[in-house]
Amino acid sequence: MEVLTEILAKGETPIIVAKDTPQSGSHLGLTDVSNSLDLEYVAISHAWSDGRGNPSQNTLPLYQLDYLVSKAREVLPNGGPIAIWIDTLCIPIRPNNARKQVVVNIRSVYVKAWAIIVMDKGLEDSDDTS
Repeated sequence: MEVLTEILAKGETPIIVAKDTPQSGSHLGLTDVSNSLDLEYVAISHAWSDGRGNPSQNTLPLYQLDYLVSKAREVLPNGGPIAIWIDTLCIPIRPNNARKQVVVNIRSVYVKAWAIIVMDKGLEDSDDTS
């Protein structure tokens, strides 16, 4: 949480970066876009009513993170790091002023993203033939 608020205090966008290591498999870390100016990331938009958010903490279950990273891997250019932005992890619950700062500037998060993945259970369950 401290890293998240430090990134926001600099006026930067926090990004989750997945790095595969031979010893431990995937490792997730928090960085900001300015640390890697050529970092392409995927912004994840989701329906909170589908249970993909966490209103009380900046955490998600590992299986959800693995799923998000796999979806980002499908759309990002090959060879680069897998990076995602998702509100549940990148917008602090507290303090309120940091939260408001991100929400006010949320448009730039989506504008700067390489791609946006919209996740909605209703869309995912829909029949492709209709």
